[in-house]
Amino acid sequence: MMQGFRKLVESAKQFATRYPAFLSGLIIYCYLLFSIVHYLLKAKTLNPTFLDIFETFDALPFMWLLSVALVKIIDVRGKLYRSETARMLVQKQIELKQTQLNTLHEVVKSLQHHINNPLAIISLTLGPARRHAKDNPDLTRQIDVIEDSTQRIIRSMKDFFETQTYETERVDAVVGSMTSLPFTESASQQAPENNA
Repeated sequence: MMQGFRKLVESAKQFATRYPAFLSGLIIYCYLLFSIVHYLLKAKTLNPTFLDIFETFDALPFMWLLSVALVKIIDVRGKLYRSETARMLVQKQIELKQTQLNTLHEVVKSLQHHINNPLAIISLTLGPARRHAKDNPDLTRQIDVIEDSTQRIIRSMKDFFETQTYETERVDAVVGSMTSLPFTESASQQAPENNA
């Protein structure tokens, strides 16, 4: 019983919020109908004067002003509600992006830990390999490619760790979306190397 009453009150509130002009018009016309019936009953028994007519209909202008104010208030409240909802949605998106960015930093930190050891071994091996291959230009060129690739890995990991914004791009149907850094100077330096 109590729950049914609460649902009825909630439905009435939603109706009033959704259709304030209709509701205020309904109230005014109901009052007008009541006033006319009251006036006609009075007119049957008494000879009405101007004062009687004024007393019967004097509340109508005030009710009209009240209904206009009610419509305006409900309209302003609706705009405020929509504005607050939009602000909360933007805030949630900002928090989600921050969480994703923190997660990205944690993943990159973990990757750096696991990648730095093999990269250090490769970097230490490149010096002796270069000395042994100084008479072999093909081997020297391959060592240069390995060194460039190692430096690109180090730069990319550093850029991912230091980034404050990121984008996602579609690679293909099999791979799907992939996180990428916004276009930076280091990305523009890597482009010619990739083409070479």
